[in-house]
Amino acid sequence: MQDFDPQWLFNGMFAVIGTLGGWLLSNVRDSIRKIEIDEQALAAKLQHMEVVMVGTYATREEVSRMFDNVSVKLDRIEAKLDAKADKSR
Repeated sequence: MQDFDPQWLFNGMFAVIGTLGGWLLSNVRDSIRKIEIDEQALAAKLQHMEVVMVGTYATREEVSRMFDNVSVKLDRIEAKLDAKADKSR
């Protein structure tokens, strides 16, 4: 049997650690690539959503018309409340 050389032990440990480290770094790199691809797809969907939503804003005329309708209804409610207050006096 040959004499045990500590250099063999060091080389073996270094090879095992290097292999595990390389495998770990490879997995991390693959995960980062997948995240980048998902992020690009999500950004594209968000861009599409922004384009679709821009077309659905109300125009000034529509908002003015809606506000006028609400004002008329509030005036009617106020008149009814005034009439009811006058009856109770």
